[in-house]
Amino acid sequence: MLSLLRMDCRRLTHGGEMRTAVLTELLVLLFVCFAMSLVASPQMLSAMAGQGAEITAGDYAQAEQFQQMTLLELVDDGQFATMLSAGVMALFGAAELTSGFAKNIFAVHARRGRYVAARCVSCGIAALAVVVLYVAGMLAFGRLFGLPVRLDAPQDIAQFVFLKWLVCWGFAMLGSFAALLFRREGVAQLVAVLLGVCLLQASLDGFWGVFHLPFNLMDVTLYRANSLVPIAFDLPRFVAVAAVSLAWVAVYALLSLLVLKKRDAA
Repeated sequence: MLSLLRMDCRRLTHGGEMRTAVLTELLVLLFVCFAMSLVASPQMLSAMAGQGAEITAGDYAQAEQFQQMTLLELVDDGQFATMLSAGVMALFGAAELTSGFAKNIFAVHARRGRYVAARCVSCGIAALAVVVLYVAGMLAFGRLFGLPVRLDAPQDIAQFVFLKWLVCWGFAMLGSFAALLFRREGVAQLVAVLLGVCLLQASLDGFWGVFHLPFNLMDVTLYRANSLVPIAFDLPRFVAVAAVSLAWVAVYALLSLLVLKKRDAA
């Protein structure tokens, strides 16, 4: 297992998938912070109004809200991080299968359980990198463009990063499972990205709400766990998010093992 993990880590750090993900994340954060700096500055809004732009009282109120937001309030949603975690591991796993590299791996490591265990840890490492870069990038670019980003308490930041990491770990495992299931880079990445950005889950959540069913199955999904990550310490939410996220990591690991046992690595 350790040799498989070292190989995965080497491919993550030197391969194109993670580099592309990092570059994409940095560019998106750069654009987001730049756009936010435009609408968060009353002076900029006044200048735009002077140029003939239609600026309302609501725009100034929104700018005032941005001025008061903390770092964790800016990154609270984090669906971009979940999408990126799922997408990069789907591409990572599918490339391994379509290139034939997986055949070489299974020729040396016949025990599929070790492969899945190593991939599970690799997904956790990739998800942690995505989350840390997401939070740090938002802080750095926010300060760069003059956003008055106020830092939360250290323990709140640590809790947020930890729980968001668990959620993204689950989504990374989803991407890895999609790669094993579909074994085509385009299909696996499309499925992973759509589920990572939670489009399907949000639609199903609305379906359950319309019929007022007694139990909403979406409450035990990664989609709901992501929305429940608290900014300040909240023990019930902490336990719920951690339990649901780790449960899905285990579920996707088990499903990955079942797929490997049913199908060849070709």
